[in-house]
Amino acid sequence: MNKPLRNFGLITEKDYLGKELEVATKFAEDGGYLVRVVENNGVSNMVTMDHRGDRINFRVSRNIIVGVYGG
Repeated sequence: MNKPLRNFGLITEKDYLGKELEVATKFAEDGGYLVRVVENNGVSNMVTMDHRGDRINFRVSRNIIVGVYGG
């Protein structure tokens, strides 16, 4: 069974920026989201172009979240 999305699906950067990847991932997944790392230490990962309302994309530097957006 799918969990309802935290905050009615609204993603706020303040919930994730500055957190360690593992902590941010657990917080997102507990809120019903899928997580994808789109950039790690300045290197972009290959990603699909599909949009998902239940997915959060992270930009990571030295295991710390430096960017976050939905999709």
